Amino acid sequence: MIIDNSLTGRFRFRMQPDNVIYHYQTLITGIGALLAAVVAGWPVWRQLRMMRTQSEAMLRDIIVQRIKETEGRSKRLQELTSKLRSVREELYHFSWSEEKPNEHWAHSAEQVVSSVQSALKVWFESNRDIEKIEAAKKTLTVSFGALIDKLNEIWWPAANVQVDEDHNIPDHEWSRIERRSEEAKDEVSDDMRDAFQALTALGQAYRDHLTALNTRLRTIDDRLIGERANMSVSLWIRRKLTKDAP
Repeated sequence: MIIDNSLTGRFRFRMQPDNVIYHYQTLITGIGALLAAVVAGWPVWRQLRMMRTQSEAMLRDIIVQRIKETEGRSKRLQELTSKLRSVREELYHFSWSEEKPNEHWAHSAEQVVSSVQSALKVWFESNRDIEKIEAAKKTLTVSFGALIDKLNEIWWPAANVQVDEDHNIPDHEWSRIERRSEEAKDEVSDDMRDAFQALTALGQAYRDHLTALNTRLRTIDDRLIGERANMSVSLWIRRKLTKDAP
């Protein structure tokens, strides 16, 4: 091709070859460099994939252990709840017979509830859970405390006297204590209901946590199975290439 440069009055010749490789040599060079980078980075990528697989395997062990712990705590909660069912059924019996709970029942019921509360306290202090479960524990602790206080109000006047070696209670205060005892007999059913609702809420929190843990475990298992399949294919290809090599 001839180009006329009018300013200099000279002719400049430039050859423009029709070779395809010449036109795309920059692109070909770039692709070659990219392939070289991929080949060079393949061992690094493979090592990172192996590290990720190892990390997920370790995480799987942790989740499995967490599932076992949560299942054990859920079972323990069911055992403690069963101890209170007889107390609740006895209280319902008073309602069905249109009688108020008596002092003897209230004293016995308080002992049962207090023993369960003590077991829960030791358990809660020795085990930490996720925030949702910890919040349910606090609600349960408060509801048990209210129930125990109400039961104590019912039986305490019958088991004590206004004036003795240990007490010298003024008349107006003694009248208030006796009045509260009668009022507590009408209110204790609500406190028992709140306590069982708190137990149910804590049990549901454990079940929700178990569902989330099992879902996460299945996700990790699926990834690990996929990684093992990919590694098996890669190993087969390597063996095939080595076998077919001259």
